[in-house]
Amino acid sequence: MSLTDVIARVFVRPLWMAGPPKVEQWTCPTCGRTVSRTSPAVKTLWVTADAAERTALCARQHGFHHRDGSALPPEERQARVRLADLVVADEAERWVPVARYGDHPVSEGFVALLAPAGLAFVAVAGGPQEIGFEVHELTRLAASDLVGAPPAAPSGRLLGRLAAADLRFDDPTRPAALDVACLAPFAAPVGTTGSVR
Repeated sequence: MSLTDVIARVFVRPLWMAGPPKVEQWTCPTCGRTVSRTSPAVKTLWVTADAAERTALCARQHGFHHRDGSALPPEERQARVRLADLVVADEAERWVPVARYGDHPVSEGFVALLAPAGLAFVAVAGGPQEIGFEVHELTRLAASDLVGAPPAAPSGRLLGRLAAADLRFDDPTRPAALDVACLAPFAAPVGTTGSVR
């Protein structure tokens, strides 16, 4: 045992961490929310949390303001593209980008990048020789969702099914864009039902 270990055991250990740490509750001076803080582990000395520390703790624990107490910027609203408007648009405006799932071919599934979160096309067998796609309106899409195999049931609302022959891509061998005119059955006005196969 070295001299440093002896000094640490005899002098430092009794001063630091005597017993379990005490969790204290404080009030944020910026917003008034309650924040928790583990008390510094000094046996005989009590250290209070100053206003800057409480504000920073509140920002980390609750996320309603910045560390300095300034307000967070309002969330930007995402544009929502109405499918009914796109279907009847000029041909040059009807094309939306397509993202594949990893290295999987488009025939296994893909996502049409349509605001706000996209449309997921999941391959399904429609008949003896026919392959089609279930079309889901996604509620959210992260880049990590496009890694790996296409999901069997993506998160979102099922719009219906389309036959693979009804899809029109810019390049059938390596598609990068989809003509949304093929989605006309799903573009019925709200309150009516579209004719979906």
